[in-house]
Order: sequence, then C-alpha cells, then structure tokens
Amino acid sequence: MRIADVPGMHEHRALAVVNDQLTVTEAATMMASQSIGAVVALRDGAMSGIFTERDLLVKVAAAGLDPSTTAVADVMTVDVATITVDDTLETAVSKMRDGGFRHLPVVDGSGEPFAMLSLRDLIALVTEAPLTDATP
Repeated sequence: MRIADVPGMHEHRALAVVNDQLTVTEAATMMASQSIGAVVALRDGAMSGIFTERDLLVKVAAAGLDPSTTAVADVMTVDVATITVDDTLETAVSKMRDGGFRHLPVVDGSGEPFAMLSLRDLIALVTEAPLTDATP
C-alpha cells in the first residue's frame, strides 16, 4: 500500500508546524493542546527539522535546559527522515524501525511536508481503526 492510499491520510490531517525560533515551552504547549508527539519545524518557510516529545525528554529535560529560554532550533532533530506519498507503507515501517522513529513527515512531490505518519497511525491500520487525531 502506498502512503497516499492510507485511509485518512488526506482527511483531517493538518500538519502541525512551528517556527524553529519558538521556545521549547511554546512548542510543547502547542503539542499538548493538540495531543500530538511531533511537529515540523520551519525556518523561512522551509522544513528545518522536527521537534518530538523525545527531543523534549532527552535534549531538554534530561540535559537540564530551561524550556522557557531554549529555542526549538537548538534541540530539534535536523537530519529528518521523510517519506513521500508514493512510498509504500513497508518503506515507512522500515524507516521507522531502522531509525527508531515514532514520527515521519510525509512530503509531496516537491518535497514540502503535508502530513505526519505516526506509530499511532500504523496501529490504527493494523487494528483497522480509522485514523484520527484522538488523544494518546
């Protein structure tokens, strides 16, 4: 199955993005309000990285950084693995497994991110539940 054919991939899938100069507190507050575990970080309108709950835990909390003064750009993951709408679900699962990722940005033909594929989405597919933005 192609990523483009995953049920629900296009419906109700607004991609959560933040400016990479926001503080970690601002990004985490947004993520918590939307019940999501990752956001795409942008600089000058282009993807500069991804900020995840794991970045918050490992690079901020465990490192003793102040989230109210630390910029997302300072702790985000910059070498972002992505998948395209034409990639297969198997490719996505392999990338997630091999990289230890729980989130993969989905990019369109021009390389622009438009959705996020998460482990929650994969579990929904396996259990045949609809993809939603339900709380974890």
